[in-house]
Amino acid sequence: MNRISTWIAAPVLIVAASQSAIAAGGEIAGPYALRAGGTAAADGDSRLGYGLGISRNVGPSGRVDIDFAHQSRRGNRSQIAGVSYVHRFNFDAAGKLYGGLGVGVFHVSVKTGASGAAVDNDRVSLGGKVLVGFNMSSRMFVEAGFTKVSTVSGVDASNFGVQLGVRF
Repeated sequence: MNRISTWIAAPVLIVAASQSAIAAGGEIAGPYALRAGGTAAADGDSRLGYGLGISRNVGPSGRVDIDFAHQSRRGNRSQIAGVSYVHRFNFDAAGKLYGGLGVGVFHVSVKTGASGAAVDNDRVSLGGKVLVGFNMSSRMFVEAGFTKVSTVSGVDASNFGVQLGVRF
């Protein structure tokens, strides 16, 4: 548990420190973004965890995301790591509220020991993501999303997540 809180707290503190050191402008800052936050398993297994990511804008409405998410509970764990292209679209004229649809390649890893049938397996597969975001300033934003990946040995590693981000 200590390791998870460190992985979540460190990026959030870096985001907070960089926000106070940089004056916010009127338009979206920089082509890169770092994201960190919490995740929950989508299969109802109540596995909780963390998600980390970095994004690079490509063109006026696209970005490439590199993501990692980890959930665990009672010795069961699921992890996904992937690269995806996300097409972004604005819900309002000011660009404060936005959405995104993405597709990518993900490495999915699961480990369970439930009911004596131990599973420790992984695979690479296609996956997708849907997100809704809110720009709090030109540098700070928050996103909520769902990442869907294929099941591995009957375990669904898809997840819901909320992340705080900073652009640079």
